Amino acid sequence: MKISAILQARMNSARLPGKILAPLVGFPVLKIIHKRIQDAQVNSLWLATSSTIEDNLTDYWGHSLGLEVYRGHIEDVLSRFTTIIRKEQPDWVVRLTADNPFVDAEIINRLIDIARVAPRSVGYIYSGENKTFPLGYVPEIVRSECLLKAETEIPNQEFYHRSHVTSWVKQNTDLATLEVSPHCKNRSQWRWTIDTHEDYQMARKAFDLFGEKWSTISYEKMVNILDSHPEVTEINRHVRQKRLEEG
Repeated sequence: MKISAILQARMNSARLPGKILAPLVGFPVLKIIHKRIQDAQVNSLWLATSSTIEDNLTDYWGHSLGLEVYRGHIEDVLSRFTTIIRKEQPDWVVRLTADNPFVDAEIINRLIDIARVAPRSVGYIYSGENKTFPLGYVPEIVRSECLLKAETEIPNQEFYHRSHVTSWVKQNTDLATLEVSPHCKNRSQWRWTIDTHEDYQMARKAFDLFGEKWSTISYEKMVNILDSHPEVTEINRHVRQKRLEEG
């Protein structure tokens, strides 16, 4: 089974422009993510960015990190994914976003393990509706054929599905979810994503607390450290997550 990971990134963010290169522990977020996922069991890792001049810098960083880079439509992110799929011909795609620096290889590999044994009817694997993990920690893995189907079947009036890449698939295929240990602490109220200035301030303080082991620190240890510093996760607790239709 062939698996490609695609990291979508662009400089032109509505709420926090340039966030993908904002520094955490002295490194841009893009590099933080690359370091934390380097042990993921994928056959290829792509950076999917836009063809706008603002993303010349994104392109530069992608190549400097040794990533395959594809540049395409700024809003139709799905088309970036399907172009890469046609080049790579993977069975599954791990979708990563460049504003989620807490993601790690361990959680990606857990999703891949589910994909390896998933029935043919299952096209999308995620954290599940009964949330346990912080927003932004668990990525998604989706069958390539489902994304190719979405490209042709998404109605014109629902363009937001093309921006979100996997949302149409989630609504139109069988789903599978992570099994969560009953001993796993529920921290679904936390935001581990960078969409606003408050999100960035939280992430910056969190990674400072993680210290020199920031690139390999486990989920459990991150939770334990932040449990000991509740003032950090309070920084962005009030931030509202945008609705699907808002793009």
